[in-house]
Amino acid sequence: LRSNFCPSDEQSLGIKSLIEKHESQLSSIKDEVERLKGYLAKMESCQAKSEELIVDLHATLAPIKRMPPEIMSEIFERCLVREDSRVLLPFTRRQTEAPLLLGRVCSAWHRISRATPQLWRDIYVNICDGRYSDELRRDARPVLQTWLKHSGGLTLNLVI
Repeated sequence: LRSNFCPSDEQSLGIKSLIEKHESQLSSIKDEVERLKGYLAKMESCQAKSEELIVDLHATLAPIKRMPPEIMSEIFERCLVREDSRVLLPFTRRQTEAPLLLGRVCSAWHRISRATPQLWRDIYVNICDGRYSDELRRDARPVLQTWLKHSGGLTLNLVI
């Protein structure tokens, strides 16, 4: 095959027959490889779903899932740094501090944080930033309403 040999007409016909045979085999092999790639992709998808399900099932067994909401409320309150629980108006860190942050972890924590008035009793309003009072009132109203709603009947600590 790797020589300068010049085949006869009869040999050329045999070689052409071999080429056709191997091209047919190669085509079959390529088809099988594509079929197997599709099967592999399907199996990898099944594997990923199974792994995700296993992680979710393990999460359902986590002790924190069985923690009564009253205890979670107490933990939230004890973890709360009083300074961090204040609403800062105008806002610089709104969604990244407690109690708003606690409500973003999961739906259960959202419900617990909203039902724990102690988390919502401190409000700090910074009116010394040079903004116009109309802008401050517009930004403050919905957040103050949220704080008032969730603080329940507790006395609010308002720092201006």
